[in-house]
Formats: sequence, structure tokens, C-alpha cells
Amino acid sequence: MANPTTHIPLILIRQIQNPRIANLSQIPPPIQISNPNVLELAGNAARDNKKTRINPRHVLLAVRNDEELGKLLQGVTIASGGVLPNINPVLLPKKTSASEKSSGSEPKSPKKA
Repeated sequence: MANPTTHIPLILIRQIQNPRIANLSQIPPPIQISNPNVLELAGNAARDNKKTRINPRHVLLAVRNDEELGKLLQGVTIASGGVLPNINPVLLPKKTSASEKSSGSEPKSPKKA
């Protein structure tokens, strides 16, 4: 039986040699620049939600609320991100003006005796 600590360097070496994990020169510069921006905005979104960890929901909120990142990642689906909160204005209750509230009209519901 081999010692498990001897396998760790082999695993790391295989990951480094993995063709999917290439050197940084193969990543396009706009992506290199946008990664810290996404992390910063996602951290702000996590802080707004009183969380200490960034999860996919925070990444989605950060990307969709930023104009440039939203255009860059327009067709991208973020797994477990959900959707942006949006309520159609037609579904919201109608606002009443202050003058209607202060008028001496009868209450809508009768008072119980």
C-alpha cells in the first residue's frame, strides 16, 4: 500500500500538464482583465447579501448588473445562478397620492361597534 502523500505531487504534475489548463499566454487579454473585475463585483454582491462566500448567485448578479460584463457574457448561462429579480410594474399595487389620503372621505371598511 502506497503512502497517500506520495500521490499528491503526481496529481499536481498531471494537472499542470493537462492541456485544458494552459499557460496564461493562451488566455485572451480581455478575459484576463475581466476576471478580477468579476471577482470584485461578486464580492460586493456577496457583502450586500451579508454573506462571506461568493457563490454562483453573486457572480450572476455582478455580471448582469454591470453594463460591459453583461454585453460580454450576454449569451452565457451561469449554473445555479438563478435570474435577476424583476417585477413587472403592472403587477405592483397602484400608488395613491397624499391628497386622497388626507381627504375626509369615509373609510373603506366599516368600524365594528
